[in-house]
Amino acid sequence: MGALDECRPAVTLRELGTLTRERCKKIPAILVAAALLRVPSVVQAQSFADVSATSGLDTPYATGAGSMASGAAAADFDDDGWVDVFLPTAQGTPNRLYRNRGDGTFQETAALVGLDETTGGRAALWFDYDGDGDLDLLVAGDCTQTLCSSGESAIRLYQQGPDGHFAETSVAAGLFEDVAALDRASHRAGLAAGDLTNNGYLDLYAGMWGPDDGRLLLNQGDGSFVQLESGNALELPSDNDWQPVMHDFNGDGWMDLFVAVDFTPNRLWLNQQNGTFIDVAVESGVGNAFNEMGVALGDYDGDGDFDIYITNIFGTVKHN
Repeated sequence: MGALDECRPAVTLRELGTLTRERCKKIPAILVAAALLRVPSVVQAQSFADVSATSGLDTPYATGAGSMASGAAAADFDDDGWVDVFLPTAQGTPNRLYRNRGDGTFQETAALVGLDETTGGRAALWFDYDGDGDLDLLVAGDCTQTLCSSGESAIRLYQQGPDGHFAETSVAAGLFEDVAALDRASHRAGLAAGDLTNNGYLDLYAGMWGPDDGRLLLNQGDGSFVQLESGNALELPSDNDWQPVMHDFNGDGWMDLFVAVDFTPNRLWLNQQNGTFIDVAVESGVGNAFNEMGVALGDYDGDGDFDIYITNIFGTVKHN
C-alpha cells in the first residue's frame, strides 16, 4: 500500500483503507467539489431536498429495548463506482445493505450477500483487512441493557469473498468477544482503522462506552489480529468512547488516534513508533469534556492540515 500520489500527497492507502488505486482517481473531482462548497456565492445558492422515499432509503429504523440509533457506513463495496450504504440495526432486526444502482436509487441486498445478521449492531466500518483489494465489514454489537445470548460476539468481522458474498470470520481473526463477558452497562461504540505499525496492514480500534475498555487490535498480516496489551492501553476506566479516528496528526509518518469521549475529556494519542502512545489532547486543545460524539476530519480551510469537526451537546466545534 503506497501513497496516493495522483490524489493528495498527505493521503495514503493505509490511512484511507476503503480506497483502491482505481477508486483514488475519482478523488480530485471530489476535492474540486469540496473546494467549490467553500465559495460563499456557491454556498448561498445551495439547497437540499429530501429524496429518501424515492431513493429507497426511507425504511424505518427499529431501535429495540435499551438500544439507540446506530451509525451508517458508506463505501463502494462492490467496486462498481457507486457508494453503497450499510446500516446496522437493533437486536432481532436484520441489518440492511443498500446497494447503489447508480441512478439515484438503492436496492436492499443484505440477505443476498450474507449480511442480514439479526444480532444488534451499533456501528460499522468498511475496510480491507486481508489486503485482497475487496472491502470487508466490521460491525460493533449493541447489547447494552438487553439480554444478548452468550456466545454472540460484540465485534463481528465479515470477509468479502471473490463472489461478493460475506462470511463471518470473527473467531479466525481473533476478534471474537463474548457479550456475556461485558458489563451490562457497556457497549461497543465507534470503530476506526489505520496502519499504526507501518507494516502495510490496517489495524483497528474498537471503542467502548461504559466500564469496560476499548480494544486496540494490531493486524498481523495473516488475517488475524492481536490485542495490544494493557501496559500500552489507550483507555482509562472512566472513559466512555464514542467515535475514534486514525490520522497522522503531527506529520511524523505514523498514524495517531483521536477518540471523542462522553462526559470526560477527549483523547489524542500520539504514536511513539514503538508500540506505545502518549495522550496529548489537553496541550493540543482538543481535551474538552463537551460530551462529544461524532467526528469528521477534513482540510476545510485549505491550509494543508486536517481539521476536526466534533458533534456534542453544547454545539462547540474544534479547528486544527
